[in-house]
Amino acid sequence: NNGRPLICEAKWKAGATITASEYWVGLTDAVADTAIIALSATSTFTTSVPTNGGYMGYSATPTSGAAFTTGGNQHTAISINGDTDAVVATGGGAFAGATYYTYRFEVDLDGTCRYYINGQLLATKASAVAVNVPLCAVIVAIPRTTVSAAITADYLEVAGI
Repeated sequence: NNGRPLICEAKWKAGATITASEYWVGLTDAVADTAIIALSATSTFTTSVPTNGGYMGYSATPTSGAAFTTGGNQHTAISINGDTDAVVATGGGAFAGATYYTYRFEVDLDGTCRYYINGQLLATKASAVAVNVPLCAVIVAIPRTTVSAAITADYLEVAGI
C-alpha cells in the first residue's frame, strides 16, 4: 500500500424515526455478522463480533455511560482491537434522523484510526484496530424493537489498500 492509510468514507442518512435503532458505518473484520455493534443502556457492548474494527454511528439505546449525552445521543466513535471494545469519543452534535452525514476513517499502518464527521476530526485513537487483520467496509441499520430501521447511502468509498 506504499505507506498510505486505509481510508473509508461514506455519506449516509438514517430514516426519520431513530428512537429505537442503531446505525453504524466503518471497517470490520466480520463479514457475516447480523448485529455488528450493540450498545447496552450503560454504553457497554453486548456483542462479541466483530473482533476488529473502527466505526462511527448512533445508538438510541444508551441512557448512561460514554455513548450517552444529555439532550440527545450524539455520534459515537468505536474501536475494537483483538476483541477489546472501546467507545473512543462521542460528539459532533445531537444526531438527527433524515439528515446526511459524511463519516471518514483513516487507518494508518500502525493501526491508528482518525474519525471524521462532515470533515471535522472527532477523535484519534492509537492501536484502534489490529494491523494484521483484513477489514471490509460496512453500513448497517439495526432495529432494536419491532420498528424498522432505514438507512440510505449516497456513497461508500474505500481507498489506499
